[in-house]
Amino acid sequence: MHDISKLADDLYSIFTQEKSMEGDNNWIVVGSNSTGKTMLIRNVVDLVFANHNQMIYYIDPQNRTIINQEVEAGYSQQLSELSSFEILANRRLDNNFTKQDVFNTQVSGGALAFAELVKRFDIYKDTLEKFLQKNIQCKAPEIVSEDFLNKIVESKQRVQIYINETQEIAKLSNSEAAKMRLVMEIMLAHEKGCYTIIIDEFDSHFDNVTMVEFMKQITDEFPHIRFLFVIHNFESLVNIWNMKAVLFNMECTPGTYEHIIDTNDISEIGDAYRAFNKYMGRKRETEILLSDCLAYHMANDTLAEPLLVEFQKLDRKQLNKREKIIFDYLFNSYGE
Repeated sequence: MHDISKLADDLYSIFTQEKSMEGDNNWIVVGSNSTGKTMLIRNVVDLVFANHNQMIYYIDPQNRTIINQEVEAGYSQQLSELSSFEILANRRLDNNFTKQDVFNTQVSGGALAFAELVKRFDIYKDTLEKFLQKNIQCKAPEIVSEDFLNKIVESKQRVQIYINETQEIAKLSNSEAAKMRLVMEIMLAHEKGCYTIIIDEFDSHFDNVTMVEFMKQITDEFPHIRFLFVIHNFESLVNIWNMKAVLFNMECTPGTYEHIIDTNDISEIGDAYRAFNKYMGRKRETEILLSDCLAYHMANDTLAEPLLVEFQKLDRKQLNKREKIIFDYLFNSYGE
């Protein structure tokens, strides 16, 4: 059992250090709903706020849309003029945190993102096309107003973003829109000098394969940024390399229960870890013991003596099918 506040302090300390060009710099927090990962991220965000840190950028689970709304206020505001701290301060408000898509409190985040894309289309175009593998165009119809001020408003409000020449941005799939928005915010954060970006519920809108591919695209495209990805699916970790992962599970003990592991170790045990994924969250003592043994083995390539003693007391005949897979994997190294 650990203290979430202590873990948040440790992660914040890591994220305030310069990213090394060697080793595992990117992190993942993984856990199903109600496991404590949201509390952890909230604590980290609160630390960023308390320290007035301008170098850490936070992307809320709701920040996934680009909406073509005819809201002139969106065009009068410049996202480039908002600091990363101002954006985080608005997103951490109780009414907004994990609930509302915002950069500030005046206009929806989706509308501001669309206005940002229109105003600075040339900055985003090439990178977005690389990630989407589609052509993106910004088109404005002929202006019909005679009044100078109305011409300005009309030209901005009637601009359309087209994908592959004919598809309006509003008709993008949820996954494509989420991908565009995330890439735009990463570029915006990088422009503001942020060297750490937290992306909450990164796997929302993506299937496992798409999520892993997109994650690799991001880390390859932005190698100087340290990322913290928050996801739900343990099984996805099997296909992720060169990251540290915090595995969360609050249900199996009265307090918070977590393991910090290297994703490269997970990739080496494939099917055994998939079984581990299936029983995370259960309350059976044997399952808790086996999860402890497996996690310790992955992190240290050995078993601590107390764990070894308890492991060797297990009767394979009393285990369920999932437990037997884990047991057999460990028995090859630690069985009597």
